[in-house]
Amino acid sequence: MEYGDQNNVIKKAFQGINERLKELTCIYNVFEVLKDDLRPLEEVFYDVISKIPAGWQYPSVCQPRIIYEGESFVMPGFRETPWKQKAELIADNKVVGCIEVFYTQLIREVNNSQFLPEEQKLLNTIAWKLSDHIFSRRLQKSISLLQKQKEHPAYNGEHLLDASPDEHSLWRMRMADLIITRLDMNKYGIKGIYLIGSVRDGNAGPASDIDLIVFHQADDKQMCLLRAFLEGWSYCLAGINFDRTGYRTEGLLDVHYITDRDIREQTSYAAMISERSHPAKVLWQQQQSSEQL
Repeated sequence: MEYGDQNNVIKKAFQGINERLKELTCIYNVFEVLKDDLRPLEEVFYDVISKIPAGWQYPSVCQPRIIYEGESFVMPGFRETPWKQKAELIADNKVVGCIEVFYTQLIREVNNSQFLPEEQKLLNTIAWKLSDHIFSRRLQKSISLLQKQKEHPAYNGEHLLDASPDEHSLWRMRMADLIITRLDMNKYGIKGIYLIGSVRDGNAGPASDIDLIVFHQADDKQMCLLRAFLEGWSYCLAGINFDRTGYRTEGLLDVHYITDRDIREQTSYAAMISERSHPAKVLWQQQQSSEQL
């Protein structure tokens, strides 16, 4: 290996380590904020927002927003742009809001996104922890209300935990995430996996499919193996779903395969990936090297 090449490898390694350190520091700072469950929830939201940019690759143009029960929480000067990523907030199996991260300018796009795959994982982790914080507060208030009803039978206060959870969408989302962890992306020539349809939108029913877009460069052998792998999951999940709900389906996965050609020609499913107003949800996306950019 030439000295210059070795230097570049070391430089990239340090850059990667630095990005992971930023992410870990961001997670630690957010978790510290969420330790205090006595502060007003609005203050917690603003504090979490203030911690997020430091964990992203380009913090100077990073603007987060928390939406909770229809109310928006942003910092002064916030500006919504087409370049964003999102993670849902879930309490008692109900989608109650989301965290969004926007870049205020286009820096560079890799596979139709400015964000690193690790940044989506980071956002998912923050959303999970904040969701847990929200649920804990709701549970405490619900227990308090139930105690009031016990002590004062005439009290007509309502229970704060939702009685109609989005359980079908959430279970399907968990199953989609599980499939991602079991897939060897290099083995099957996969470049990206995306979620569309009712599961992405949070309104799936007991018989709804899990609609996936698989962006690949697989040869015939890889494609045969990939289809067999996903069909196996589809039949298994259909069986599990029947045990859970009583709804019988032939399979639970509806997979749409696209290639580089589809991306270039922006065919129907390929266009969903780069759609600005309502894009497909990224489950996994290949990170390109700097030489490919």
